[in-house]
Amino acid sequence: MRKAITAGVLTDEEAYAAVENLWSLDLQEIPATLERHRQALAWAERLGQTVAFDAQYLVVSEELDAPFWTADKLLSTGARATGANWVRWIGDSN
Repeated sequence: MRKAITAGVLTDEEAYAAVENLWSLDLQEIPATLERHRQALAWAERLGQTVAFDAQYLVVSEELDAPFWTADKLLSTGARATGANWVRWIGDSN
């Protein structure tokens, strides 16, 4: 959220409201597994990343067949260039 605020995509109030909305959701914890870590390393390699932090989220999103929204435009662009059309930048209007 902080990145979205500093980029001017969200106001402070919108970010706080979003955090409150997220907190109210009945979220399910997804455990780390060896296979997920392996897939994250592969994603990080495809994206040319030195760390696999973002890739961990991509793995879960792909596994759940769910859209992945990010404030990181470079991540979105890079992932989509590999064919991951389910990755979206929060600045996209559609």
